Amino acid sequence: MPPLSLLVKPVSGLCNMRCPYCFYADEMRRREVALRGPMTPDTAEKIVRRAFAFADGEVAFAFQGGEPTLAGAAFYRQWLRLEARHNARRLRVRHTLQTNGLQISEELLEVFVQGRFLLGVSLDGTKALHDARRRARRNMRGRRSDRPSNRAKNACASRRIGV
Repeated sequence: MPPLSLLVKPVSGLCNMRCPYCFYADEMRRREVALRGPMTPDTAEKIVRRAFAFADGEVAFAFQGGEPTLAGAAFYRQWLRLEARHNARRLRVRHTLQTNGLQISEELLEVFVQGRFLLGVSLDGTKALHDARRRARRNMRGRRSDRPSNRAKNACASRRIGV
């Protein structure tokens, strides 16, 4: 069996922004059930267990959403524990996560460092274009000038890892 790559949406389409061009928001409007809510621990365990039972060589988990950081640090800590429990053959594991950067906390970064996550922070071009297009929900700041990517860079620099 070849390596296995899985796309994981831990919070379904839940997002802390209202970008006017979001394809996923449009997709959710077309569904019978627009938002399925956060992934349950039982579902996470089934995914991880089955991935390691099926794969050879390596397993890649790519997290996206909605906004996958809304799952929180506890979700990702538990995910890493599940991998340790179910990776009996010690396959290589890769993690990627695409984020808008608004929810990146020190606690979440610690988990991402531990799991060696490759993070992608979405920005919409220049500062002026980004600030014009990104609309945060409920008091969440979505302007590029809020510098979520700089917060991530500074936290990673203090741990001597690259961004």
